[in-house]
Parts: sequence; structure tokens; C-alpha cells
Amino acid sequence: MPGTSIEFATPALVRLDWESENFGFSVAQVSQADLSDAALADTLRQARAASVRLAIWPTGEGREVAAEIIAEFAGKLVDRKAKFTRPLGDSLVAEETSDRRRSTILPYTASTASAQLTELAIAAGKYSRFNVDPAFPREMFQAMYRLWIERSVRGELADAVLVAAMDPTNNEEQVQRDPAGMITLAESGGVAQIGLIAVADTMRGRGIGSALIGAAHRWMQTRGAGQARVVTQLENLPACHLYERAGYQLSHVQNVYHFWLR
Repeated sequence: MPGTSIEFATPALVRLDWESENFGFSVAQVSQADLSDAALADTLRQARAASVRLAIWPTGEGREVAAEIIAEFAGKLVDRKAKFTRPLGDSLVAEETSDRRRSTILPYTASTASAQLTELAIAAGKYSRFNVDPAFPREMFQAMYRLWIERSVRGELADAVLVAAMDPTNNEEQVQRDPAGMITLAESGGVAQIGLIAVADTMRGRGIGSALIGAAHRWMQTRGAGQARVVTQLENLPACHLYERAGYQLSHVQNVYHFWLR
């Protein structure tokens, strides 16, 4: 989300405006990924002096912060953010599915997110750093994902939301009201991005996730996208395996730390 550095004496700190407004406390990002431990500690002290409550530091894979800094600033490695990519071209063949895996996939057309769609969106954030960090209030995590899916449905954070039927015999109204799975998609400059994806607990193991990915690829092709990207958590093994089976390759891993400044 957009931020600004004007409130801080150091350019290494960027205020995260959206997060600060929606969480109700000051949130900032440490913008330099290659800080030494000494420089990081100095930056976090300045953040504390500026009344920042949560400082977020995205850094390189394998970066380990000294134990004394973790202790002083209540730090925690909360995410190993994994970016997967795959090319999309004219040679991309639409994924063939067996009878077992065939699912009805439709665009979500309602103007607001249904209760089931919202539950799926929250489930998509199971491995989110805002869910795995015990210091982050769970109600705020859930509110984030409710807002995410609502803004996706409104076309603000996604260009399309696709939903899967509970059963191939479901009519469109049933699919819209009670989807078995969902995926949000956006495209810009020839690059298509998967945002949220989730399958209902009771419907897993039926190939719905793969069917959603296949439908997503067909949507991407209609937009003329040349590449597909998705960011997930390295600890989210089901999602990582799903993308690998769909032809994606891991291209980048980034560690993300949370520091709670009292």
C-alpha cells in the first residue's frame, strides 16, 4: 500500500498510510533490505521514538537478525514470501481435466461478497504473516481479508473473481451464493497476477484448485498476458505444490520481519 517517508528523520523508514489508517496504530516499513544489524537497530530506535508501533522489514532470503535485536524490539520472522512465475503464450494449452477434477468455473458477478466467498477469502490468508504473527489481533487480520475480497469484487484490487461450483449440477445462482472455491485475478502490462485463492475445506482433494488455475490461465490469455505471477508463503506447501504442478517456477524468496515497538 502507498506510504510516505516525510514523518521520519531517516529515509530508511516509510510510513504505511493504508495500514496505519486501517489498523488504528502507526505502521512503518524499513525500506532498505541490506541494513547491517547496527543500522537496523538504529532505524528501529528512530521508529520507536516516532511512535511507530509496528515496523515491517522485507529483506533478503537467509537474512538472520541478531538475537539481541529480536529481543529488544520484539522481532519475529513472520513470512518467507515466495514468488512463482510461469510464461503464458499462444502455445499454452488449456489444462485438460479428468471427470474427477472437472469443475464448473464462473465469474463472480454479485456486487458484494457473499458470506461463503468472504469465508474463502479469510481462509486464503491462513499462512499470511498477519495471521501467523501472534501479536497481530486476529480480528484485524480477518477485517483485512474481508476488505480485500470486497474491493476485489468491486474491481478495485482485481480485474476478475472466479468461483467454482460445489457440484457440476449447481445453477449459477447457487455457485454465486455458495462457491466451493475462488480465485482473484489482475492484469497489467502483459503480466497477470493471482491474488487470493482458496478451496472450501469440505471440497479439497477434488481438483478444484487445479480447475481454478486452469480457468485463470484461460482468462489471462484473453487479456493477452505473457506471464503469470503469484506470491505465496514458502510455508504454504499445498499452494506451492499447486503452482508447481501448474508449471510455475519459484523465482524469488524474501524474508519479512515484524518488530513490535512498545
